[in-house]
Amino acid sequence: MKERIFSTLMLTLLFSSVVVGLFQPLVSGSSVTFVTCKGIDKSQKRWAPIDVTDSFATTDEKIYLFIDVENVRGPIRITFKLFEPQTLLFSEKHVDWGAGSWNWIQYYASYEVAEMPPGEWRAEAYANNQLIATLKFTLYPPTPKIEVVNKIQIPAEDDPLYLGNVLTIKITLKNTGALAKEVSVVFEDVAPAEGLTVFETTPARDLKTGETAEWTIKVRADKPGRYSAVLRVYVAGEKVTEGPWDIPVSLPELELVEKEASPSEKEPFYVGDVATLTYKIKNVGEGVAKDVKVTVELPEGLTLVEATPAKDLDPQATGEWTLKIRAEKEGEYEGKIIFTSMGVKISESELTVKAAQKFPFDLALIGIIAIVVIALIALLLARRRKKPPPAAAPTRAEAYAPPPAETQKFCINCGAPLPADAQFCGKCGSKQ
Repeated sequence: MKERIFSTLMLTLLFSSVVVGLFQPLVSGSSVTFVTCKGIDKSQKRWAPIDVTDSFATTDEKIYLFIDVENVRGPIRITFKLFEPQTLLFSEKHVDWGAGSWNWIQYYASYEVAEMPPGEWRAEAYANNQLIATLKFTLYPPTPKIEVVNKIQIPAEDDPLYLGNVLTIKITLKNTGALAKEVSVVFEDVAPAEGLTVFETTPARDLKTGETAEWTIKVRADKPGRYSAVLRVYVAGEKVTEGPWDIPVSLPELELVEKEASPSEKEPFYVGDVATLTYKIKNVGEGVAKDVKVTVELPEGLTLVEATPAKDLDPQATGEWTLKIRAEKEGEYEGKIIFTSMGVKISESELTVKAAQKFPFDLALIGIIAIVVIALIALLLARRRKKPPPAAAPTRAEAYAPPPAETQKFCINCGAPLPADAQFCGKCGSKQ
């Protein structure tokens, strides 16, 4: 019995010495490098880790554990233990070196990301079952990766944006990452704050992996000036990218090509009359002139009774606007004619009006009546001057004497003396 126990004890001591001989501890002064990376460069005798990092995404293909140990004496076993975020052992791998001494030894192990849940992982490195290094790394869940692949602006960046016109921005996005939820493109931080109005935008939508889609924003120019803004892309309410935007807004290019007035400036304009002013305006710009209107500022004594309402004017088109003004009082007046677009003044000019008082009767009629009256008076005076004096009473002898032959007579029209046998008056030409 004693011999049997002694034999067993000898075998145990022999086995222990063999184990100790197979796995020697690291020599004093060993240097250990333990990292996670995305690849291994084997182009040189001594390998090198590629893209060393402690952050990985589920879109990555593999994760590598890499160790480099200097001044090593064998035999030696290097072991990697990898623990899941819930601290459970996920994997254990090892490699052995035989007896000998090395300036350095290296070992790596790779793991498929598709088999690993997201979270914080822990790795441990052992040499001959002795812990020599630890590390942690994070595997992040799938994230979207949004890229701007195309950008269109109408009108183009170098073309003018006129007052009242619309700036259309089209942004094409591509998602090369995980599913992107509620992707939106927003026009923000406009300065000055007033003058541009965003009135249409593509609503937020999801963008699948590898999918491409277009977002449209429409901005109306309400006031002239130079504006700056920022175009931002959001995914689930979080900003992923942004870019500045510069927007100059110009006044329409309007040109007065013709002006008419009725009555004309040379004709009289009387109190109570209505003058008609007609303006023909051409849009010589490249954009639509919005809400073009001709207005007038009048002093007291003149009243605007009619005006053409505001209307749009296409590029290179000519439109006509009419103003009708009534004179309420006699006098000389000065006003202003103003051309506007969307209520903004484009240009102005002076207006001069002279209103006269109209007589009760027509002057021409008064003149004709006066001439007729003067002629009648002259005729009566002429008749009065030519009437013969009354004849003296005849004597008794003359009374019984035969009547003398008539030698003259008087015109039945004007009373002028005529020969007795005259058939026409030599003065007025009347037939006798």
